[in-house]
Amino acid sequence: FDILCKNEDGVTETKRFYLTGVLDAQSGVFVGWNISDSPDSQSTLIALRNAMLRYGIPDWLYFDNGREFTAKDITGDKGARAMSDIPIPPSILSRLGINVKFAIVHNAQAKAIERAHNTFKNQFCRNFMGWCGGNILERRESLKRHIKNGVIETEHELRELFRQYADFVYNVQNWAGEEKKYKNMSRIDVWNASMEQRGIRMADSDTLNLLMMRTDGYQKIKRDGVFVNFHGERIWYYDKTLTWQNLRKEVYVRYNPCDLRTVRIYDTDDRFLWEWSVADCFILEYMNEAAENIAQSQRYKSNTIAQIKERVNELKRKPRITRKDGLRYMIKHGEGKFAINIPKNIIPVIVDEEPLKKAAGAENINVEVIDVNLNRMISNGQKRKER
Repeated sequence: FDILCKNEDGVTETKRFYLTGVLDAQSGVFVGWNISDSPDSQSTLIALRNAMLRYGIPDWLYFDNGREFTAKDITGDKGARAMSDIPIPPSILSRLGINVKFAIVHNAQAKAIERAHNTFKNQFCRNFMGWCGGNILERRESLKRHIKNGVIETEHELRELFRQYADFVYNVQNWAGEEKKYKNMSRIDVWNASMEQRGIRMADSDTLNLLMMRTDGYQKIKRDGVFVNFHGERIWYYDKTLTWQNLRKEVYVRYNPCDLRTVRIYDTDDRFLWEWSVADCFILEYMNEAAENIAQSQRYKSNTIAQIKERVNELKRKPRITRKDGLRYMIKHGEGKFAINIPKNIIPVIVDEEPLKKAAGAENINVEVIDVNLNRMISNGQKRKER
């Protein structure tokens, strides 16, 4: 976004956010998006998940060539020739049954999403007090004054207004295609009409969470268990009995970056084996402190204070019409025109993953249980790092 928002964490005065979006190729409907601090691969996954929850799972995805879209655990793209012979676990999109095609490099005109972003810039971003433009020539002279007076928008206001704009303004605008049967129809009406005779694959939230878990690649179970590389750090996962019983077994790990308390472990044939918990008890205690609830409370507090201040300023000054008032009018005008009509022919996507059963007779084998001193293992691991 070409918008500067108030930075509510107090580190810097302003903050800029990035939009990752998913566009339906035929109708032009903006089906899913995510607003984040930086456009990374996790933001891509969140945008895709939001799109699939509302509009179903597509058969094809046409990706840009950016690094955030080419992560090998998402698309299965191995990139450099040096990695072409290295086996990788099934990608997220292959598990969802989605085919992938990448855009031609340096060919922005062929990307419909780029044209949509230009529309957002002119119809949405320019209405904000924090509008900073795409370059120095577009920047308003009043921007510094707006920042100093504290009248630029908050992150919450940006997110909420864009959610309303995407559905109630952009998606209800006239379709710009050439098919005569869709002439004079809005984008969302074209999507509804085009899907009437088709089957649509749908999955619930829990199924999508399971299918869209991240992975690092194949690894062998070690004495410390299995690990996940997260922001340059290894987080280890361990099971008191299964770890030593399966040493050096080749597996791969799937994890949810938003909840690192447990991981799911699969064999090389993509069969679910076990779910293990984080090995470091101190990390687990920290994760269980519900940090997300604390952060959410802080955001609610900041938003409430911002709304109170804004209301006080409204009472002090004479009422005047702003650009955002015009945007809100457009949103209000389009609310009744937006509706997603899911077709009757729904193909449910279901995942039934149960751990592999033991071989016949294995349940009668007496296995000596070894009590592993987890704290000593963690301490020894830290000592090895320090050497």
